[in-house]
Amino acid sequence: MPFWKGRISLLISLQSWLVVGLSLVPVTVAAELTTRSSNTTLPAGLSNHGNPNLICTPTGWSDVAFFFLGNYAAHAGTITLLPGEATIDAITAMVFALLFPSSGALRGIYSIWNSTLTRDPLQTALKAQALCMVVRTPNWRPKSGDHLHTLSYVSQDMSRMAAKVAPFWSWKKVHNWLKEQRNPAEELNSLKHSTTPQNPVRLSIQAPPWLRGSYRIVGRRIHGNLQLPDGYTLALVPSDALVESSVQSTDDSGDFDMNRFKTEPIAVSYSLPKALIAVAQTAYASTTLYRSRGDQIRRYGYAAFGLTVVPYLVMSVINLLSTLITPEYSAFYLVGSDIMKEAQARGGCFPSVVGQLVGEEVTVDGTFIFSGSFKECNEAPDHDLNVTDDDRESRKTFEFELTSVQMDNDAFEERPRIKESVDTEGQEPKSNVTSEITPLESMAPSAAEQNSSVIWAFSRTTPENIALAGFTDPIEDKPSIAFPVCYNFQRKTAKSSHLDCMYPFFIKPGFVPMLLHLFASPSKLTPLGLLLVAGGISLAIIGGISRFQSGSSTLAQRAWVMTWIVYGTYAGPLWRPSLYRLSEAWRQLLRARRRKELPDSLFFGSFVVLHVSLLVACIYAIPAIGGFVVVAKMLWEYGNCRLID
Repeated sequence: MPFWKGRISLLISLQSWLVVGLSLVPVTVAAELTTRSSNTTLPAGLSNHGNPNLICTPTGWSDVAFFFLGNYAAHAGTITLLPGEATIDAITAMVFALLFPSSGALRGIYSIWNSTLTRDPLQTALKAQALCMVVRTPNWRPKSGDHLHTLSYVSQDMSRMAAKVAPFWSWKKVHNWLKEQRNPAEELNSLKHSTTPQNPVRLSIQAPPWLRGSYRIVGRRIHGNLQLPDGYTLALVPSDALVESSVQSTDDSGDFDMNRFKTEPIAVSYSLPKALIAVAQTAYASTTLYRSRGDQIRRYGYAAFGLTVVPYLVMSVINLLSTLITPEYSAFYLVGSDIMKEAQARGGCFPSVVGQLVGEEVTVDGTFIFSGSFKECNEAPDHDLNVTDDDRESRKTFEFELTSVQMDNDAFEERPRIKESVDTEGQEPKSNVTSEITPLESMAPSAAEQNSSVIWAFSRTTPENIALAGFTDPIEDKPSIAFPVCYNFQRKTAKSSHLDCMYPFFIKPGFVPMLLHLFASPSKLTPLGLLLVAGGISLAIIGGISRFQSGSSTLAQRAWVMTWIVYGTYAGPLWRPSLYRLSEAWRQLLRARRRKELPDSLFFGSFVVLHVSLLVACIYAIPAIGGFVVVAKMLWEYGNCRLID
């Protein structure tokens, strides 16, 4: 067994035994309390709060620690682990589940929602979001001889349209407005005539809308000893993508061949013992906790410390159900794509590929896409006044030969032509085979346009460990040629995988329509709705037991406890994508310390990002921290109480 697999198995075993150990804490405390007998005269240090059937002992710090471990930490430890999740990410998720129970419950809800009854291991892994694919990064740049397709052009006028979009415009209104504003023929003519060696157009990377969220894989384990070349990274495959089963066979040249209906084994595991023990622990702990606290409901009402465990109990039950239904994946598995083949041609190695994405053609509406060949220039023009010395080190200039255009779904035909150039010193003429773009309708380019198919462009790299999120390279108020981070592939959700040729990433509908669109998506609305239902169940249990009577509790106790419960129940989804920023900031800081050749400013930047993230987390955790303090004080003043016969 490989060393890394042994470590993962050991971590899973330790986690299971930790849950078992924590599950015995309430049982041990309860067993100790039930051995006490009823005396007519209470010894010194004991009390009964005026109830002869109640006996209470003074609370020690160990009792408070046992209460917190058995009723909060044990439940936070039952969160569903994501495929290939790193240890630091799992610990961070547990801490946030301790502070915000709904952040842990949402994991289980998504896991249950993405479960499937199919026996196909590939489709099961797809639904569990355990598959990943190779995509381009913002630092990707073409190489000499590359013939690339599905390129789009963002003119200078187009880049200025973002400020004109009204806040309440819908997707449809933005689409119609852009279609009216854009003139593909003029944009194509501008692309072909506005660039010179001294004024090249910028190359940028653009992602489809679905890839601009939390699909980036950060700090996850990947199956196989893969090697990613510069300019490529991994992204999560959406659960509704169409993936064909395949098996990899490598020939002498190192290329891989995809054969359908066969698949490489995908390792999964079901933590049934841990799930069953934790279910028993949560059921027994909640029952014992309620019965063993005597008159705490009468004294503290709905702010009673015994009721604060209800949201954690609901979270634990949800996560345990997800553990019974869905398997766990210790690593991500790769699926093949055209971008993977491109990365392989640049020195990438992907020995373990379990499937292949089903491609899909690009539909163009109101704009145009094109293809062509790139040739890298050795030096940028020295007389370019807009390029600083620092830019020259990270900037490369290219000649781009336009070969084909697709505009508004009109058919174009390519006719090769010979362009001869004669050296001024009497050398023999050189022939350069290019393509003449001729539309079938009346949009034929003029002779001048045909003779200007060479476009000058440049790309500029940035430190790859500066940005923590976002695939797209921000475009300034300048024209640019956009490369897709990945090519289209088929999905069950219509248009959700299409490249955003019509909508550059900086032109979006208003905030309100985007928010409505987000919550109108069934794949996101249903899990969030179930989370709200789970939060309502927690409040219903608290209200059913206490009847929302205040008892003798103080206003501060009620305010802190209820703010903690309500805030912790409904604030968790806000932290689901943000907690990875915290763990990634920590990884960036460690990476900056290990790489001593990096400048001090980069290390300082990572240090600042980490501590700012911690500060923000502490601010949002104030209700939970205040609730913990109030519960500890109530435990200290109430004592360890038990009803006796």
